[in-house]
Amino acid sequence: MRYIGRIITTAKIDDVPELVEVTNDSSSISGDDVKIPTLIIGHKNAVKLCGKIKITEKKVRNNLYWTFSKRERRSDYISDLTDFYEEVSRFVMSCCKYEYIDPITWSEETKDNFVKMMSGERRKIVYSTDTMYYIYSPNVGKTYGMSKAVMKYLGFPDNYFEAHSGEKFPSTTIVSENDFLEIRMAKNKFIQPLLYYLVTF
Repeated sequence: MRYIGRIITTAKIDDVPELVEVTNDSSSISGDDVKIPTLIIGHKNAVKLCGKIKITEKKVRNNLYWTFSKRERRSDYISDLTDFYEEVSRFVMSCCKYEYIDPITWSEETKDNFVKMMSGERRKIVYSTDTMYYIYSPNVGKTYGMSKAVMKYLGFPDNYFEAHSGEKFPSTTIVSENDFLEIRMAKNKFIQPLLYYLVTF
């Protein structure tokens, strides 16, 4: 699993999204480059790890935040935790580009390239909804959206993507809305195959 957010604390936190790590290890903030949104719980803990901080400024530096513990200021703790989860959502949204692709406008070359991508060995996550396919390619860090109605109009079989997965095409994974029990982080549908990829990475 690859995390998209981190909370540094020694206390237990309930109802934390699956892709947010809760740890007492502060080594990830030892340098200037904090790679993912990180929240330090507790004023004393924040001072210990970051030095002097301002009570009114919860952002320490890029991707690094702090808040009071539940015992210090419960109202701040609850509000800042909610804000932090929203920041994690914005962060993951910025990590994935989205492109809607319309097979109606494809040239034969574009169509051939798409078929090669689907049958190639690079990993792909295909998220299927009632009306759309969202194909995430980790290789390019992008999700491609395709309308099921358009595909049907052009003669693609209903199970086109399913036929390009499984034992014959192990690099392609098909997931559906039932595979996502956690939707609090980045609710946009095109992000869902990326989240699935991070969980199973």
